[in-house]
Parts: sequence; structure tokens; C-alpha cells
Amino acid sequence: MKPKLFLFVAFLFILICASPVYSAQPMRPAELDTLNYTEVLFQWQAIMGAEQYHLQIAGDEIYDPFEVALIHDIDLETNAAIISDGLDWGQTYVWRYWWMDDEGNTIDTSFTHQFSIMNYPDSMSTIETEILTQEDDIQPGLNIFGFSHNNQAAFDINGNPKLLVPGAGECELLANGEILCFAGGRGDRYIYRTNLDGDTMYISPQSGGFHHEVDMTPEGNYLTIGTSNRWVMNPDDVPDSLQGDSMSW
Repeated sequence: MKPKLFLFVAFLFILICASPVYSAQPMRPAELDTLNYTEVLFQWQAIMGAEQYHLQIAGDEIYDPFEVALIHDIDLETNAAIISDGLDWGQTYVWRYWWMDDEGNTIDTSFTHQFSIMNYPDSMSTIETEILTQEDDIQPGLNIFGFSHNNQAAFDINGNPKLLVPGAGECELLANGEILCFAGGRGDRYIYRTNLDGDTMYISPQSGGFHHEVDMTPEGNYLTIGTSNRWVMNPDDVPDSLQGDSMSW
């Protein structure tokens, strides 16, 4: 091996060894994403050799947001955290993280990332809750309600809206966390499946008089109740208001 080539290979080896090693994981929230929920999962690429992470979330101020509008300032053992409070509808936020070695020294700081949370529609209903038992007896989670505005909203124990996804009528929460429901108005309804991010996963190719219950089979088919009209013969003792020998049912 020639001396220059040897020095280049040695330099490249040192550079690779000295650089942090990342595992391929998606960043959440995605850059400049608009969320339809206020209980937010923050996640970034795990860094090999990191003993601890630090997460900061702030309001979207023009100058020094992490100084004048800091909302969360958290030490973490992993590269993810679920933030359940402090984030609100119709707001924009910035966040960043850094990782530290086993002595608590900051090794690297991420870029500042930005995301927004959509406005909660004024037309959506609000709910009031009354707790009739000990809070320790209540299971954690959210309750999903369907409204006539073609939206589903999930509320916490205090009646605060935490999630907004499209869909109307009777809905079912699937085992994979997606929501199966109807979309459209009366007489023009589609079978509709969405995830918790509000993305359309499936919409039926035709609309019709779908109503009352929709379900998904293990094979991926959809079952619902529809209408079917046919002509039937009238009995002899029909009321006078029903004229003729037959009528449509």
C-alpha cells in the first residue's frame, strides 16, 4: 500500500469510529408536520453509545424560543417520549434534542425542528364529565365520540379533546389502532378507514344507503347493513291508504 493511500484509509477509519452511529428510525413529529392531536409522540434516531438524551419543546417565538417560551425540558433514558400536556390546538412549536455520554457531557445537539397542531373546529361539540368513582379505578386512555360533522374526537377524563380524525356514524377501533367508520352524509355514505394521524387508509368505491354498523373481517372484507327495495303483493286487509295490488318495500 502506498503511503498516501494508507494515510487516507487510516483517516477515514478514525473519522468513522469517531462519528455517532444512528439507527434508522423515523423522526416524529415530522418536520413542518400539522398534527391532529395534542398528545404527541416525540421520537428521533437512536444514537449508539448515547447514555442519555435531553428533549426541549418551546413555543414558536422569533427570538430564543427555548429561553422565553420553554414548555418542556426533560432528561430521558430513551430516544422517545410521549408528551400529554402543555401542547394545544391551533399552535406552532419548535423542539430539539441532544445526547450525552456516561459522564453527562453533551456530545451533539440536533437542529431545531418545527411542527403545528391543527385548529379545533368551533363547530365541534364539547363535552362535560362527572367523575362518580375514585380516579384510581378508572382505566387510562381516551374515549372516542362520533359527531354529525363527519369527525371523530377523542376526549380525556376531564373532557379535553385530544384527537380529531375524519369519519361519521358508528365507528370501530381496530386492533391495529386504526378507525373504521362511515364518511359522507345521509344517503351518500362511504365505508371509511383512517389511522390516528387522519390519513385515509381505505374508502369504498361506491356510496349508498349504508347505515347501522360496519365491521372488517380478518380477510380484509367489510360488512355493513344497507337497503334493498322490492315489490311485494299487498294482503287483502291493507288500509285504504295503500292502493293497488303491490307496493315497494
